[in-house]
Amino acid sequence: SPQQLPSNGQPSPKMCGLGIAFKPDKRGNLFVKRLVPGGPADNYQLIEAGDVLHAVDGKNVIGMNKMEVANLLMGPEGSKVRLRFLRQEGTGSCYKDFTLERQPFEDA
Repeated sequence: SPQQLPSNGQPSPKMCGLGIAFKPDKRGNLFVKRLVPGGPADNYQLIEAGDVLHAVDGKNVIGMNKMEVANLLMGPEGSKVRLRFLRQEGTGSCYKDFTLERQPFEDA
């Protein structure tokens, strides 16, 4: 007989982030201060300290506070989130778009 999963009583998915620490500047930009070692962002090796977070899942985050942005970055374990960063390269800057998967990690 096919196994029936109960529609309720399921453990709710664990909420996870990406392991990125941000530092705001006076204009409301959030700079990547550091990546938590072993966290999802660190494991992907795409994001660099100094990158400026511009958007989360297409939503502009310039001017948001760190808590508002943290809420956007958090989500169920294994879910994906699209990030857009502005990165200084040489004399100019360019946008970098990354999709990361939220995973549990320890911030020592």
